[in-house]
Amino acid sequence: MFVGLGIIAAQHEAKKLANARAKLTKIINTFSPVQIPLIGIAKGHRDSPWTLYLGELPHMVLPWVLTLLWMGLLLALSFDPSLS
Repeated sequence: MFVGLGIIAAQHEAKKLANARAKLTKIINTFSPVQIPLIGIAKGHRDSPWTLYLGELPHMVLPWVLTLLWMGLLLALSFDPSLS
């Protein structure tokens, strides 16, 4: 559970940094012949918005799935002492 909360806190800070990076990338792209892809979070700061949702899926779902699995295992062991 604490791992999941830590991941959510880290993701919150990463979103702020991603938007700041995208703003700087837009400035660089106005003066550069080579265009750097935008990978920010906010609307208009990302070239492919669908990659954001699919990329967040594993670290948003896996900690909670693992928490439920561990809780189920601990409950199974507490009700059936022959398993331990």
